Amino acid sequence: MLKISLKFLMFRVTFIFTFAFLFCGCANQNIELGVNAYNKGNYDLAAKYWNPVAQKGNPVAQYNLGLLWEQGIMYPKIWTGD
Repeated sequence: MLKISLKFLMFRVTFIFTFAFLFCGCANQNIELGVNAYNKGNYDLAAKYWNPVAQKGNPVAQYNLGLLWEQGIMYPKIWTGD
């Protein structure tokens, strides 16, 4: 099993957030709010911000949710937003 350091994961999330902010415009405020929640350890709130955007096809939000699943913080499920 591949172990990935938390520092490297944070770098990936920050990189993706920066990419989203620069190239996707201000419509992705939920991504920024999700990253802030993630950085504070509030993973449920981060997923709540990212999920609606991910369902609309935003690859950054989809990737960030995938990181939560990859890290074992959350598990794939049908998200109701509650």
